[in-house]
Amino acid sequence: MVQFFKGSPDPRDAAWGQLATALGEGIGKGVTTYQANKALQDVLNDKSYADAPLSAKMGRLQSVLGKYGEIGKNVLQEQLMTEKQASEEKEIKKQEAIKKQTGKAVKKYFNGEELSPEEEELFTPAEFVAMHKAKNPQPKGGVTAQPIPQEQITAIEDYMKANPNAAADELAIGLGKAGVNPVYSDLYIENRRREKENTVKQQNAENKIANANDIKFHQESKEYEDALIKETKSAKKNIETIEDLEKDIHRIKPFSLANVLKGTGTIGDKIAKANLTKEQAKLLSAIPELLEGKKEIFGVRLSDADLRTVQDKIPDIGNSVEANKELLRIAKKYAKRAVLRSEAAETVLNQHGVQTKNGKLRPLNYAQMVEKEHERLIGEEENGIMMKLPDGREVPIERSKIKEAEALGAKRLNK
Repeated sequence: MVQFFKGSPDPRDAAWGQLATALGEGIGKGVTTYQANKALQDVLNDKSYADAPLSAKMGRLQSVLGKYGEIGKNVLQEQLMTEKQASEEKEIKKQEAIKKQTGKAVKKYFNGEELSPEEEELFTPAEFVAMHKAKNPQPKGGVTAQPIPQEQITAIEDYMKANPNAAADELAIGLGKAGVNPVYSDLYIENRRREKENTVKQQNAENKIANANDIKFHQESKEYEDALIKETKSAKKNIETIEDLEKDIHRIKPFSLANVLKGTGTIGDKIAKANLTKEQAKLLSAIPELLEGKKEIFGVRLSDADLRTVQDKIPDIGNSVEANKELLRIAKKYAKRAVLRSEAAETVLNQHGVQTKNGKLRPLNYAQMVEKEHERLIGEEENGIMMKLPDGREVPIERSKIKEAEALGAKRLNK
């Protein structure tokens, strides 16, 4: 059946609707493009990335621009092309400068002038040997005018193969003992000396870059580490309080006079307070300890609604013994999990931290590594650790009893 719907007789209404939709989409894209470009400039203007490798800078940009979807991806691609072109132009200028410096250094060398350490780095050991031969052609007559004797070549090759990592001084002594004439060994010794110098300089340069990155990664995770320390401290205090309450929680009954008269008015409250037992008083005084750390969840100041929500999760003199025990059990479980995160952080730092003379630096992706290790520890806490007993049985053992089991000869299976 054909249906007809009455629309606006004026076609301009439909056109205006399409125009409004297009304008809305255009404004939305414009705002997103502006935000993506602003985020891009924030990273490019970040001084900590001024001397960072291109890979590190682009990794940060990818993380920042990812939330802007396709527009962020396009902005990233454009920046990558710009960075690549700038890097290529910079490399061309660098090579041109090196070529110019090399020409000047060659001229100095052949004029008998001493080269600076920076100028020496422009040449490989082989190039130095070639320049030395060009500058000092063999004179007519004498030992150097004759081809190197085969026995000398063999002695040099044998010693060099047997001692590939010998230092220049060791090479000089070793070749001398092997019967090689200094006339034939000097160039090899000089070559080895320059190789060692270049290797040390390269390692120093790489170490300097690595140390700068390690310090940056360490500083980036400081906020996470500070929060972790605060969480662990609060959790340990909670565990102490909970374990103290567990000793007497069975003595607190909901039908006590102190609980029944509580909230019945001024007189009732006074009577209730006067009839508080020491166990009830201990529980009430422990509430601030149990609430510690909760302001990070709800904000600096708790509203009445937030306070009621939190108080429903902690023991109270009006709860049954079973309810209070269960609430303490749950609170203790999560407090222990918080302490486990500190243990996970210590493991990550010991295994992956960067060693320095002042201690270890937190590595890249520290927070993610800690959370992954924390999940593993929680799994061990809940399921136990599989161990092989002396009698051959494989059974799960609680983490708290691992040392005791190992002392009896049990061995871990999933270390």
